[in-house]
Amino acid sequence: MENRLRDLTIPTNYTLQKTGITQSLLSTFLTCRVMFLLSLNKYYIPTQSKALHFGNLIHAMLEQYYTTGKYSIDKWKDDEIRLDAQEVERQKAVATPLLKIYKRVYPKETFKSVEETFQFDFNGFKLNIKIDGVTDDLTYLIDHKTSSKINEEDLMDKLSFDFQSLFYIIAMETEDNSFKGAYNNVIRRPEHKQKDLSLKDFQKRIENEIIKNPDHFYKRFKIPFTKGEKKRYADELKYKLDEVQMVLEGRLHIFKSEGHCITGWGACKFLKVCASGNLSFCKRRKKLFPELNL
Repeated sequence: MENRLRDLTIPTNYTLQKTGITQSLLSTFLTCRVMFLLSLNKYYIPTQSKALHFGNLIHAMLEQYYTTGKYSIDKWKDDEIRLDAQEVERQKAVATPLLKIYKRVYPKETFKSVEETFQFDFNGFKLNIKIDGVTDDLTYLIDHKTSSKINEEDLMDKLSFDFQSLFYIIAMETEDNSFKGAYNNVIRRPEHKQKDLSLKDFQKRIENEIIKNPDHFYKRFKIPFTKGEKKRYADELKYKLDEVQMVLEGRLHIFKSEGHCITGWGACKFLKVCASGNLSFCKRRKKLFPELNL
């Protein structure tokens, strides 16, 4: 097993043609090729991100709700995000009224292909996807998102060329599917401070705030994509995948993308690895794509 970053190489059993790539891994490649190399070798850094943990919690509960009609929040656990038990319970207390009222706002709603995994051939490369679902008429892709801050104007601009939605749509349209666009289901994460309130009273306060103004916490954005937009994105996707292939073949070099080491969102999770060259900061997954049922 490698101990130093400089000794890390492309895994010999990885190919775009057979193993394929996810939107997340391709996004990693476009962000930083060293991060891509580490991810390709199944290395990761356990995170303490409260926002990511909350997003995973809501996403997991929505998956249960749209597949079984109910959900169980008490026993849910995130294996890769390390938060102390008190913070986990606090997040579950926040999520409980958020999900409870969500069911009232969108009663008796159903989607198809909820959390289904697919693999499609695109120009000789395999695209691996796991979708949140599609509308019952099979015309719009569903994408659940959580955020504490929602600037609708900026969000609409960003969603008009959303990388994940278009990646999934282009992948699915390689077969006999035709999508008009993406249906973005955005849930705002409450930012209320608990202060001196008990967890029960804190939860009740959040519930009252949501009941008072549900439109503040639940947003739906239907984003259509024209045939021209989808073709342009498909062309761009081919260029991006060709670049990945050239890196895999050694025709393009792997290097750090220093502009992404520290951003407004904080430091890159692999910053200490790159600074020290030491892989001991990392853990290693058993699967390259643990989120997929492939």
